[in-house]
Amino acid sequence: GSTLRKRKMYEEFLSKVSIL
Repeated sequence: GSTLRKRKMYEEFLSKVSIL
């Protein structure tokens, strides 16, 4: 459960970084 949650946050982080 926690792993999936971290993965989701990580993906969101990558998407934000890709925008920059």
